[in-house]
Amino acid sequence: MDLTKRIHQYTRGAWTFDVIDSGPIDGPLVVLLHGFPETAHSWEQTSELLHEHQFRTFAIHQRGYSLNARPQSRFHYALSELTEDVVVFIKGLGQPVYLIGHDWGSVVASSVAMKYPQYIQHLTLVSVPHQAAFLKACLSSNQLLKSYYFAVFQLPILPELLFKKMPKLGRNFLKSSGMTEKQIKIFETEFIKENRLTTALNWYRGFFWVQT
Repeated sequence: MDLTKRIHQYTRGAWTFDVIDSGPIDGPLVVLLHGFPETAHSWEQTSELLHEHQFRTFAIHQRGYSLNARPQSRFHYALSELTEDVVVFIKGLGQPVYLIGHDWGSVVASSVAMKYPQYIQHLTLVSVPHQAAFLKACLSSNQLLKSYYFAVFQLPILPELLFKKMPKLGRNFLKSSGMTEKQIKIFETEFIKENRLTTALNWYRGFFWVQT
């Protein structure tokens, strides 16, 4: 990749991923990985703060979110695949990066750092810890009860109907997660109207069934 130019897309195999590249063109490189229910646009405010400190940011629309990287089957969403999607991009940059993940993005970020530490200058995980720490919390606290939605999202069709056919109930769920009204409206546009919900939920469905 040519770092003297803006990078808006990259490919891995049959998939093309969209990237939001912003900030000083010659700044240290920060790769941002979003979670659910978010897209790369959720990093807008964080990116602005990083730009003030002269960092260049790359927010990736990950698998299931980029228009041309949305396989329908949950079997395409193994953590190994999600990890390699990001590694291909970082390798292309040609230098170690600051890697920041939020929610599911933290799961992928920790996997990237564990498998390819040579590509990571600094790792930041927001909201979700390393998988081993999360499992320990589930076994020793009420974290398992708080993560009930993992089981709900395994159900076929029902979660999609919740958001599409029962918008009030879906909105209440999103509000309970701490989302603002603006974020909920973005969710309704980017996930419901643009039909991304199933491929986004595949992160949950693929995680339990096809880990490698």
